[in-house]
Amino acid sequence: MSSHVLNEPSVCIVLINWNQLNLTLDCLDSLKRIHYTNFKVVVVDNNSKEDPTKQIKASFPDTVVLRQMENLGFAEGNNVGFRYAYEHDFELVLALNNDTIVSESFLKILVDALRDNNKNYTAISPKIYFKHDPKMIWALGGKVSIAKAKGYSYQRKVMDKGQFEKDIKPDYLTGCCLLIKADVLKAFEGFNKDYFAYYEDTDLSYRLTRAGHQLGIVQESVIWHVAGGSSRPNKRKPPFLTYLGTRNRLMFFRTNMSGFKKIYTVSYIGLDTFTSFIFLMLTLQLRHAKELLRGLLDGLKYQTNRGSR
Repeated sequence: MSSHVLNEPSVCIVLINWNQLNLTLDCLDSLKRIHYTNFKVVVVDNNSKEDPTKQIKASFPDTVVLRQMENLGFAEGNNVGFRYAYEHDFELVLALNNDTIVSESFLKILVDALRDNNKNYTAISPKIYFKHDPKMIWALGGKVSIAKAKGYSYQRKVMDKGQFEKDIKPDYLTGCCLLIKADVLKAFEGFNKDYFAYYEDTDLSYRLTRAGHQLGIVQESVIWHVAGGSSRPNKRKPPFLTYLGTRNRLMFFRTNMSGFKKIYTVSYIGLDTFTSFIFLMLTLQLRHAKELLRGLLDGLKYQTNRGSR
């Protein structure tokens, strides 16, 4: 083994699979071609209808498959993979969506940036494009708008014409692709499983920055994202996502804001939700209207038992 390989920090790459084996296989195929050696891929299967273990192992025998007996969601599913990384003493952990395709140099660039003492990053993400339009930005990290009380992907649907050259310091890193130091991730207990899916990455990022950790988007590292491929394969938004979006939005702002910001954002979300409810009722989207109200009520009732680290 060369000294170059010996100097590579060990990376545990965690993918979640849920009834989207073809997407997962495509992602694994792209990972097989990367210019990095010291990594292990862990696929956490969230109780897919059919056990994908044999098919994954047939093409990618070195991949670890952790089959779950229930759908743990994106947050806790990732935590299962994170715990594997802790138990096997990996130095870095990469949370990666299974509906992504990575460039050959993406991981090496991210690792080098994380090791750069001048940048002092704890966690970073690459530039993420849409897979169907390879030069259109899906996200350069995320921003949180207090005025509109929501998180959103920064520069989404903007064509990249070379205007994004410097690293960006985002409000949050998207769980689509997030590289972080394993010891820090463990200390912060990974994603909050209560979110199930959506806003868990925003919550983790806020907990990290509140404790003084630096986040960054590294422009030279590039991946492509199907966008929604793992959660809505038929392209129609399920009512359950309406519930999660409403509930988790409230959970995040109630948990991470204080004082006037908390009062304002919770009030804004309540008014915004009521307006959306009227629209859904008028357009006869009754199931979505019901899930919207359920999400609002559960978000208002939510109490976290996690620390504020």
